Amino acid sequence: MIHLLTRLLLIGFVAMTAPPPAEANTPIPLFRGVQQVGLLCQFDSLDGAMGAITAAEFCEFALQRWTDAFAGGPKIEIVLLQPNDGRIVAPATLVVTLYGVARAGGPDLNAPGGSVLALAMTLYRRNPANDLLFGPAPEAVLLSGDEDWRGEVAPALTRLLFAGAAERLGFGMR
Repeated sequence: MIHLLTRLLLIGFVAMTAPPPAEANTPIPLFRGVQQVGLLCQFDSLDGAMGAITAAEFCEFALQRWTDAFAGGPKIEIVLLQPNDGRIVAPATLVVTLYGVARAGGPDLNAPGGSVLALAMTLYRRNPANDLLFGPAPEAVLLSGDEDWRGEVAPALTRLLFAGAAERLGFGMR
């Protein structure tokens, strides 16, 4: 009887001191506690490709893609940021930095006509424990040279935003 009681006490002690099991869907620290996603964009048009598109116009399009393409998920505010915006360093803000670089030329970069647009994304949060080693893979878009660049860029930009941030925050595709 004493041996049984000792064993039960030992089992109880081990159970109380063992760490809790890890949750299977616990996000990496970078995505925990995010209350706001801030889009910060840089756009460079080399060789006059894509005309006079500005970083602000590119960022507004990214915000529209987020709103149109992703559903569900947590109640997170999606905002546009400017360089030196104080919200960039807010602890609950995940900064999604989008880079767009356009270069004149066709599919082989020597043909007349359309352009090539490279899209890349990085993530930033103020807390240094929130580092992310690899982000989503960059996207490349062959543009026809038409005025409707948004229609050509939308699928690649949506994939980039979803793989890099939206999916990890719990949003789904519409």
